Amino acid sequence: MPKQEINETLKELMRQAIDERGGQIPFDEAKEIIRPHFAYDIETLAERALANKTRYVISSLRDRQGVRDVFGDDESMFTDIQKIHEIAALERIEVQLRRKIDGLRKALDKVTGKKKELEGQIDMFEKGSEE
Repeated sequence: MPKQEINETLKELMRQAIDERGGQIPFDEAKEIIRPHFAYDIETLAERALANKTRYVISSLRDRQGVRDVFGDDESMFTDIQKIHEIAALERIEVQLRRKIDGLRKALDKVTGKKKELEGQIDMFEKGSEE
């Protein structure tokens, strides 16, 4: 089965499991859903772990106020914004950060909307029980 089909199958299995559990799933249970469909080899896992550790260390480089100094761009280049003198490198980072902010804004709007919807339902329920 091609990788894209496997990923779509896994997404569907995960959505179904989340639905069956009332909208939430513990991480360990989510892993168990993926496990039977996950093929791996030691070299790939080692490289992935090394890459994750590298990204973690680089993302933890911060200034005295605790704000990140080093960012990666879409070209797999990490840049210390305090030391770089290339506008193009800063622009690539800026584009990437704006994309992340936009995505987070959309997610926050979705959460806020759902919260308001639930609060409205609670208010309606409370008003209905007072009558």
